[in-house]
Amino acid sequence: MGKIKKLVGSEFLKLKGTWIFWIHLGVPVAGAGLFLLYGVAAKREWQSVLEFYAETLAIVYPSVSAIICMQSVMQELKAGNFQNLLCVSTLRWGAALRKILTLWILGLAASLLAFLLFGMGIWGTKAAWNLSVKEYLICGLILWITQAGIYLLHFFLAMRFGSGACLAAGVTQSLIAALLFTGLGDGLWMWLPCGWSGHLLLYYVKWKTESEWFKMAGEMLKEQIRTGVLSMVGMTITGLILWCIWIQYHDRKSISQ
Repeated sequence: MGKIKKLVGSEFLKLKGTWIFWIHLGVPVAGAGLFLLYGVAAKREWQSVLEFYAETLAIVYPSVSAIICMQSVMQELKAGNFQNLLCVSTLRWGAALRKILTLWILGLAASLLAFLLFGMGIWGTKAAWNLSVKEYLICGLILWITQAGIYLLHFFLAMRFGSGACLAAGVTQSLIAALLFTGLGDGLWMWLPCGWSGHLLLYYVKWKTESEWFKMAGEMLKEQIRTGVLSMVGMTITGLILWCIWIQYHDRKSISQ
């Protein structure tokens, strides 16, 4: 455990002062600030603003994740043509996994910060309605854990096919995530990684703010949520295993330069 902390700590030192660090800080601050200003200016109910905010974060996240993974892979390429990842004699996947762990930790911090800042802003307006700190933290956890598998896909695409493929995938996932909020997503979002985040977040917020609506939604919605959670867990674990196998057994000839 101590060795893992040391390795992840060394990755954080590499990221210090880079765009990767500032993206994780800047996006939550800017996002929360913009939606708080929107809520005040439009004089809308904070509950509906929170739902809109959660949907927007879920839509934007894949594109931001693609940019972050793209920058991380480019950093390794410039540092020595992936020597730190692919020239390890034994557990090559372990060296690569520490980069993913670092990005996951930063993603978790950014997700929690995005919702906590938004909640603090609502408290500052002295509005009658608000969620608790615990509920905002759960929102952040849902956003993060439902997007964890997408990091693996983007990191793979950036290494195997280059930055263009990674960015294209992120933008495409964001567009699909937006489409899934329309009627096209009914009965389909549970099977698409870019659909998990927005729907599970939205349903959690509605459960906490409109309990009667959630009760009236019926067993079909609850079954979709169960299916979505199981699908997310299964696909993420499978993706992690396949990603580790690919890293372990592929040489630099299969890596995009």
